[in-house]
Amino acid sequence: QLQALTQASARLSASLTQDEVLSALMEALGDVMAYDTAALWLREGNVLRLVAAQGFADHEQRVGLEVRLEDSRLFQAMREQGQPILVADIRQDERFPSFLEPERLCWLGLPLLVQADFIGVLALEKAEAGYYSSEDVQVGATFASQAALELAKARLLEDSQRRAVELDQRSERLALLYNLSNELGASLDAAHILSLTLQRLKDALGADVAAVLTWEEGRATLTLVAPPGEMRLPQPLPVIPLFERLQETRGIYIVGDIHREAEVIDLTRAWPALAMMHSLIMVPLASAQVMQGWVGLAYAQEHRFAAPELELARTICNQAAVALQNARLFAETHALKEDLERRVALRTAELRQ
Repeated sequence: QLQALTQASARLSASLTQDEVLSALMEALGDVMAYDTAALWLREGNVLRLVAAQGFADHEQRVGLEVRLEDSRLFQAMREQGQPILVADIRQDERFPSFLEPERLCWLGLPLLVQADFIGVLALEKAEAGYYSSEDVQVGATFASQAALELAKARLLEDSQRRAVELDQRSERLALLYNLSNELGASLDAAHILSLTLQRLKDALGADVAAVLTWEEGRATLTLVAPPGEMRLPQPLPVIPLFERLQETRGIYIVGDIHREAEVIDLTRAWPALAMMHSLIMVPLASAQVMQGWVGLAYAQEHRFAAPELELARTICNQAAVALQNARLFAETHALKEDLERRVALRTAELRQ
């Protein structure tokens, strides 16, 4: 057993990811301890989830089962006391259901602890009552301690890698927003602003097709689509109740399955490419109290929108809405200036006459 523990420790230490540790743990367990069934539970908050099992006729189906800590007196006791629990004959223990005829009588629960932090349980069963001895419990506890340490190290490594990826993604999003802000700020052409926003947002969120729908005087117009098709644009759209609701809520509109949403059917008639898609998100182009339209992004496959995606989409559209407002104010000011110059020129000509 000591030799098996040493070899098991080496195999566990050589594993990097949690999946690798779990695989090595279950493979090495049989060399260290005899068992008929083995179940490894890992804690997630107040829930223990079964992540690996062996010896059960349906062990693959069991993986993923969850038990709340307060629903298991055995798990609660191991969490509070931090000690293994050996039940020589479960028929004599009230913590096990008495209405079932057990196939395996001896049960051994080994808590997984990292610096007194309870992270899970390794549960073993044998058919024979009283099978495990105090020496077996000690060996099992040693194995569980090593396994808990390696699982914790794997979790830390994966968390570190995930944070690094998230940091890279955040840096990319910030760079995108910075560059887009500069590009939008350098333009006072509304058409260019809309085209630039559509393409950047489509690329950033990996949409298959995208469109800009502008909103003026209570009517929606299909202004741009990407990739461009043969349809003539801009194309005024019929009165669609969906736009009235979106104009009032001014929120992001998400459709998991386009073909199950009746209020999207009218939109698919006006935007034919949308009929071939599965998921849709519409992000408002709104600044202050002015609703200027929406950017629609659609996906051929089911797409679940993560919070960072929604945040990025809303930020880009907010930037675009401000740029559009500035462009329109500039156009109005320029028109007023030209009108004033024209009037001054006419008045000057009249005075000279």
